[in-house]
Amino acid sequence: MISELEYAGQNLAQAWVEIVLPSMLNVSRLAVVTYGYDMSGGSVISEVFLDGSFPAASVLGSTVLPGGAWRAVVVALPAAVLNSPSSALFGVAVVVACDDGLRGVTDFVSLGSNTPGYPTSAVDGPAAGAFAARACCCGVSGSK
Repeated sequence: MISELEYAGQNLAQAWVEIVLPSMLNVSRLAVVTYGYDMSGGSVISEVFLDGSFPAASVLGSTVLPGGAWRAVVVALPAAVLNSPSSALFGVAVVVACDDGLRGVTDFVSLGSNTPGYPTSAVDGPAAGAFAARACCCGVSGSK
């Protein structure tokens, strides 16, 4: 689950996402997919992997939460992965790889997609056909 997303307007080199996941889940099974929006919905801008394959994402920190069953992992997003072709409307999906080789979307957040006329659904990539679980209108900079 995406618990926090930090982005800084045009200074996207400082973007990161915090993901809360079960402590036993190996983070190398995760990928973070970013989406840009237009009138048809969200299309993949970038996918970064936590297993070290290219393009790799950097894990900035991992903290076990009280009780030990969950942890928060902070992942740096490469510069420009949140650049959307239509202003500041973008989405972020967390994808997990299963033992059977299938991949599933565990969370999909759409920021700014409440703008009239912009659907919150993804049109391609791992989240194709999915609607953002939580949508907000946060503007071009700040923290979700």
